[in-house]
Amino acid sequence: MRRVFILMRNVLLLTSVSLCLGCYADSKLSAVGGAITLDGRPLPGATVTFQPLPETMGQTAMGRTDAAGRYWLKVRNKKEIAPGGYRVEVKVINEVTNKEGMVVGVKEDPKLKIDRRFNDQTTLRANVESGAVNEFNFDVSLK
Repeated sequence: MRRVFILMRNVLLLTSVSLCLGCYADSKLSAVGGAITLDGRPLPGATVTFQPLPETMGQTAMGRTDAAGRYWLKVRNKKEIAPGGYRVEVKVINEVTNKEGMVVGVKEDPKLKIDRRFNDQTTLRANVESGAVNEFNFDVSLK
């Protein structure tokens, strides 16, 4: 009987500590959004990707711009990301569908091919601050 009590106590203690640590970690997350413009005009339908720099303990976050060029980032359906430094990519991509209309992949829009210095060779960076709403606006160009 004593062993069962000790086992139950340890399980409860471990569960409590895990829940507290999870709440503490979530309290440091921050909402991130902003606007993407193409040569000064809103860019609808662009995919914005924040990739954590090596010293950042976050995950890759993505968002898509609306008709006004505004975006909000998400990580696995959470609307907040970890603080730290991020590499920012902006692309306009289209879904590729098969004959049945199922999405089978994506490809960059050839008419709106953003200059590589804003996507795969990006120089864009963002530093997300802890516990605040962070706004990052970027103006990109085709060349």
